[in-house]
Amino acid sequence: MQLTTLEYDLLEYLASHSRKVCTREECFLAIWGQPYDHATCEDALNACVARLRRNLRATAEQVGKDPPQLTTIKRIGFRLDSDVAFTAAEERPSPLKERAAMT
Repeated sequence: MQLTTLEYDLLEYLASHSRKVCTREECFLAIWGQPYDHATCEDALNACVARLRRNLRATAEQVGKDPPQLTTIKRIGFRLDSDVAFTAAEERPSPLKERAAMT
């Protein structure tokens, strides 16, 4: 599975706070490095989460596993309820952080 840098950063942030609710503000800051403004940032964050879910589902389907559970906490944020393992930098075919594997 190829993740965009934004998707990878979101997954990495959520994985580092596994099973804890991460607010929309925290997630946006972790991905874009800017403060979250509900009026201008909500669509971008929602789109990033949707693409990440879609890519995780597709990869899980390819390897015959259940996708990681990424839960939306309405009006608050997101929680990763599954463990995720990341490939080592030497194993990635690209210098970009674009690959993640599920455990």
